[in-house]
Amino acid sequence: AAGGGGKTVGRWLKDRREKKKEEARTHNAQLHAAISVAGVASAIAAIAAATAASSGAGKDERMAKTDMAVASAATLVAAQCVEAAEAMGAEREHLAAVVSSAVNVRSAGDIMTLTAAAATSLRGAATLKARTLKDVWNIAAVIPVDKGMGVSNGSNGSSNGSFSGELVPEENFLGICSRELLARGSELLKKTRKGDLHWKVVS
Repeated sequence: AAGGGGKTVGRWLKDRREKKKEEARTHNAQLHAAISVAGVASAIAAIAAATAASSGAGKDERMAKTDMAVASAATLVAAQCVEAAEAMGAEREHLAAVVSSAVNVRSAGDIMTLTAAAATSLRGAATLKARTLKDVWNIAAVIPVDKGMGVSNGSNGSSNGSFSGELVPEENFLGICSRELLARGSELLKKTRKGDLHWKVVS
């Protein structure tokens, strides 16, 4: 039984290494998407500012104020998108080049091209993230559950001490990690209030 358990843990560790590689791919895809969105936001802010400048020369003061407010809001959003991309690890020079190119966009066709590229990047990042999360619970399925871990299903508090091969429920998976690994420090899967999953080093 001990040998079988060791083999199962070995498989789990191998899957974790593979998951790290997948996480890196997912992060790169999310970073590319963030840069693309920052470009779109910058283009919109530039167009909004140009529109506000032209309307300011007109006689409709109310419309001019609205355009100025929209331009201000668009600039704020663009700045936050750029900051978010940089926080994710985007190189400042590359980000500056993308923004510089985006703010010179004026035609509807160029805006549509930027938007389509950003949408494609977002879909790609979402696909990789979904696959990564699916792999997380596949890895959870090979974690051995035994009496030493003290897992109980509520109505039946006993365990036969052997791994059944069934998928470990999310709450049990997190509980196992906490009880078994927390004492010596480990990287645990944590769910945020919004339902997102991420790995966090705890000790």
